[in-house]
Formats: sequence, C-alpha cells, structure tokens
Amino acid sequence: MARVTGPLHSDTASGTFAKSLTYSKWKGRPYVRECVTPLNPKAAKQLGVRSMMRFLATAWAAIKVASAPSWHDDAVARSISDFNQYVSQNLLRWQNWLAPTQSWPAAMSSAAQTITTMTPVGGEGQVNLALAWTTNSDDWCAAIMRSPATITVFDWTKVVAVVAPTSAGVVTYIDSPLVAGNYYYSAVIMNKDGKMGTPKASSAAITVT
Repeated sequence: MARVTGPLHSDTASGTFAKSLTYSKWKGRPYVRECVTPLNPKAAKQLGVRSMMRFLATAWAAIKVASAPSWHDDAVARSISDFNQYVSQNLLRWQNWLAPTQSWPAAMSSAAQTITTMTPVGGEGQVNLALAWTTNSDDWCAAIMRSPATITVFDWTKVVAVVAPTSAGVVTYIDSPLVAGNYYYSAVIMNKDGKMGTPKASSAAITVT
C-alpha cells in the first residue's frame, strides 16, 4: 500500500481505476493499492469458524443484557468491547472443540444432551436435516457436521452450521446448495454454559441429486 497526495489528479479519489489500482483512505490518509478480487473459499475449517461466528453474532442480541457483565472486566483489560470478548473467547473454545458459553467463565455444569433422532433426507441440491432430543432448559444450539465420508472423528472442522432450536428439543436445517453426490452427517447439542453433549453417530450416505 502506498500513501499518495492528490491521487489520480484528485484530492478525493476513491474506487478502482482500470481494474488495476484501488484508491481509498485509511484513518484520513489517502492511499493506493493493487486491485484484488476478494475470495470466498469454502474450506472446511473456514466453514466451521464462520458457522460459529454467525451463530454467536445472532445470539448476542438476546443474551447481552444478562450476560454482558460477565465479559466486561476482561473486555476492559483488553481494550475491546464486551461483544468482541464474547466472540473471541468462544472462538478459542470452539477451535479446541469446546462448546461456546453465554457467560464467562464457562461453568460447564449442566447435563450433557444426547440426540435421540437424526433424520437427513437428500433431495435436489440439498439435504433436509431434522434433530430431536430430550428437552433441557440449558439447551442453546446444535452443531451440524457434514463430510464426504463416514464421520468417525467429531470436531469443529466438519461443522457446516450452528443452529438454535426451532422449538423445544427440535432443530431443522436445510443444507444447501450442494453438488450431486453422497454426504454423511452428525450433530451435537451444546448448552448455554459451555457443556457439549454426545455427538450423534454418523448417518449412512445421503444422496443429493
């Protein structure tokens, strides 16, 4: 990145020129850099992180009033917001295959939940997945895993979605778009205090047309 004065003969130049140079400002300073096309790769690990980040961001609105104080002191110590502390600590837990927690530190004292039924149904470009388990007031979300082979090792790198229950003890999820082929699924329930349940055994091959 190069700092410039009056870029492209203009004191307020911004945007991309001839698909080769991009002009903008950073902290009030004009600069120019090579134009690049952003990538949106869907590697397994990136899907696993993005799925959890998406869930955490959505969940924060409902829990921040009650939970924010528990994150506050550590957030102040790091000079970040309560929300950023909540996300960063939970992502650290997640990448160690630990469930996220609404309050800090994670108590992990609730009863682990076990999925009783998992029903994936393949279709055209998608799989419809339904989960059910015995309800518990500590339930928070389900992590859904997908793999092109039978799942024998359960971890965050296979997670394609983190989903809140649609009703007590029930999660429904549509996994799409998918290319034609066979897919295998598993899932695990996670509680509000960071307790992870027992992963459901891998499904048989689910065919997508």
